[in-house]
Amino acid sequence: MLARTAAGQFVCGDLAGLRPLYYTLRGGEPMVWATRAPLLGFPLTPDLPLLAAQIATGTHHWPNRTPYAKVRRVPGGYGLLYAPGRPPHLVDLTDAEPAAGLREGAAGFGQALTDAVYHRVRAAGGKVGADLSGGLDSSTAVLLAAEAGQVHAVTYSDVYTSAEDLAFAARVAAHPRVRHTIAEGGPAELPFGFPASVPIGDEPVFALANWGMDAAYLAPVKNLALHLTGHGGDVVLDSSAAEDGRHQVAALLHQAARDTHQPEQADLFDQWAALHAMGSSASSGPCVSMVLAGGLWGWGSRVCGGSRRWARAPHASSAGAGAGRG
Repeated sequence: MLARTAAGQFVCGDLAGLRPLYYTLRGGEPMVWATRAPLLGFPLTPDLPLLAAQIATGTHHWPNRTPYAKVRRVPGGYGLLYAPGRPPHLVDLTDAEPAAGLREGAAGFGQALTDAVYHRVRAAGGKVGADLSGGLDSSTAVLLAAEAGQVHAVTYSDVYTSAEDLAFAARVAAHPRVRHTIAEGGPAELPFGFPASVPIGDEPVFALANWGMDAAYLAPVKNLALHLTGHGGDVVLDSSAAEDGRHQVAALLHQAARDTHQPEQADLFDQWAALHAMGSSASSGPCVSMVLAGGLWGWGSRVCGGSRRWARAPHASSAGAGAGRG
């Protein structure tokens, strides 16, 4: 999101920090920001002292630092406020009070979303590309864009894609001003596939874990001036704060256990989450292990009380992995 006035400019990414946002600190030069570090316009020099400190103590001590000297990152849930003659200022957005309640704000939000999509489609000459997963977020964006122009909608599909999602995407794409392409993905397009095409120079942020899937979405529409994309409402509404993250881990592992037909493991994750909510010590929670499949490799998780450890191990089964977008 970008807002610009005569007094300065404000820019922010998503609350979860999925998409990175970088800015520079280069003496008296004007601040530059970009969504990819290589786009900042100068050679990237590794910050070796910081990298050594992060290896020794972890990256969470420096949430706005990057592996590159004089390059900073806007953490998830923060915005960057910049005025000429003043240093950049990070603004915490997680405590922002809503301007209206859900019922009162729904109409205003709907109008703002409509205006934003219309403006972008018209600015792009009336023809755009768009993700279309079949979910509420992408379906709404595609239909709004189709009211303002022509849309080339792309649906990603692999062996783990829900048939129900594909059916909903096809219903949306039946709109007369929507052209529909299904991009077939393989092992390299699954989350954490990290194909050889992943760009060099970007800090290892979570967006790169979906690089293969993003590339599959963009390939059919690479010649268009604008593509409407995203990763669903969770990226906008969810925050990856440390405390909330523990509950998210429990919820994700619970769902993964259900999806892979391991109800006993799911029940144990529920017990662990309940113990954590009551403030139990790390040693008092249940100890469980499971493997989430993904091609020939899976991510095994062992959870003991309030801690968890991940390890990658080979397995024969291919059930349980998945990918989805909003």
